Amino acid sequence: MAEARRLEDELLQASERIRDVGSTDSLAGWLVEVLKKDRELARQFALPTDPKVTKALLVLLETASSLRTPLVTLLAQRTSAFIATIHDIAEHPFSSDRVSTVEENMKGVVDLLADYEVNYDRRKTIPLVAESLREHRTNIYKISPQESDLRVTLRAFYEDDARDDVEAIDFLLEFVLRELLEEVRRPGHLPQPRHSWWAVQTLFCEGRLDWLQGKRPSLNKVVAHLVSQLEYRPSRELDYTSFVPELYSAANEELWAAINGCKVLSSGRAWLLTEANARGVLKRVRQGVSGVLSQQGYSNLKLTQSRLILLYEALIYEDLQTALRMATAPQLDLAGACIGIRYYEESVTRRFAEIKTQLANLLQAPTRWDRGTLSSMLLSGGPGQGKSELIRQLVDEFEGLVTARGFAFDAAQFAAGKELIKESDLTSALDWPGSDETVFCRVFDEIDKANFDFFAHFLALLETPDANRKTIWLFAQSSQSTFEDLKEQALREQKMSMRDFLTRIQLGHIDMPSLKFSPAQKVYSSLGLAKGTDSGLRNAQRELILELTQRADVQTNRDLKRIVTNECEVDDGIVRLKEASVFSLGDYLIESKRIRPRRSPLRVRF
Repeated sequence: MAEARRLEDELLQASERIRDVGSTDSLAGWLVEVLKKDRELARQFALPTDPKVTKALLVLLETASSLRTPLVTLLAQRTSAFIATIHDIAEHPFSSDRVSTVEENMKGVVDLLADYEVNYDRRKTIPLVAESLREHRTNIYKISPQESDLRVTLRAFYEDDARDDVEAIDFLLEFVLRELLEEVRRPGHLPQPRHSWWAVQTLFCEGRLDWLQGKRPSLNKVVAHLVSQLEYRPSRELDYTSFVPELYSAANEELWAAINGCKVLSSGRAWLLTEANARGVLKRVRQGVSGVLSQQGYSNLKLTQSRLILLYEALIYEDLQTALRMATAPQLDLAGACIGIRYYEESVTRRFAEIKTQLANLLQAPTRWDRGTLSSMLLSGGPGQGKSELIRQLVDEFEGLVTARGFAFDAAQFAAGKELIKESDLTSALDWPGSDETVFCRVFDEIDKANFDFFAHFLALLETPDANRKTIWLFAQSSQSTFEDLKEQALREQKMSMRDFLTRIQLGHIDMPSLKFSPAQKVYSSLGLAKGTDSGLRNAQRELILELTQRADVQTNRDLKRIVTNECEVDDGIVRLKEASVFSLGDYLIESKRIRPRRSPLRVRF
């Protein structure tokens, strides 16, 4: 995850450079600006950076030479290839808010490139490509004469969302399988491994289950051939007219082989593979991921995007494996995962245990309350991830801890944009009478949304608090998903108040796990909600674990509440779906072994 976020930052920074190139009305003008003013951006697009080559290129781009138009066309094709997967990244379910503006930053150059697209006005729908394949005229859909019929077919499945024409789909899938079997018979028939793996992924993800089962021996024959291939070495004979020879590099081939292998393993059809083939695909994926994590040195926009997509797909696969292990375990133990009446994954409970210990030490040494920094904590979490719910549970836990030591407890909560509209509202919120017998808890939510300098008010207050007001300060923010991300934001800002404020947060901090990336938190939160409706809950339907973790429409705490409330029932100590799940444990592999579903429900220990 950390490497994915680093690559996202790298991509975002590159997109900002693209945005800042300046206003130009032609691609030639844009290229001139890049070559003259931004050597790093030129490197990202694999444009020449050698001064002599750059100078010669600029002469051709800035004069009315007869070579200018074909040169710009060639460079347009190259530039397009280097940003071709930006939309896939921006729309990927595992992309973070960091890349939400990448597409917007690149819009200017994308618009300039639109005039140079070749054959993109001919949309590759599945029925039309099937018809052209029957009539041997797929050339009308090809970007270049060297593009293969297989790639045209694969792009039809990629570009066309409709799946109404079953006959056309079956015809194209049969063609794809024939091409792969020909590669087995005549190695080198499909010269790029990435296209072979793309073809396999298309078969597994697009084929009807009965069709796939009938073709199972052929599918395994193809996969066995692909996983047995040694390291790819590009042939010098490969498409010498290509605008982007970098796509034939061993690094790019390995990345896309791993990406598509990962998609096969996550497809719910991987059980069709033999155990040996499943192990081989998984080994290929892990080698690809290991290569990304250890990658040093040269990179460009294309490689950054490919590496990022591989990490996204690997995260999807690992989350699926986590969910499968929970669903097939003899028992799910949540006894140590409780905060208040809700349940949280280990990263949250571990942080809370540290905070609770420090707070208990403070309560035993009242003289230490003379430094408010020691009783100040920060909660971070994106919108809809359950931050408000965790605040309630933390306050309840703090109350129990305080009253158990003989103190009264007084809590109040304020949110920027609600109770705190203007600076004077905060001044009023910070004014209350003290008491030696009381521990106060003051919660300030959405502190990042204040339209005034919220942080400046606390710099002196936390260093020298009122001796008669022993106070637990709980701050919460949602603009950044983690404390470290907020610190990075503070370092980028000219004002130092947020930076100085964060140094005073010394009781601890908790980062809410994003439900998008945490199958465990989805399950823990849902079972906590179900237990709230029936304290006798002791079991869960195993397929419910998959339903909660694999559905694309489950991204927020509100989504989980909707499923538990509307789609589940708790009866006789077991929580189950009211209707049959579309997910079956028998459709998946744990590592390379097919799951044998347990008949008994999943025992849950609260």
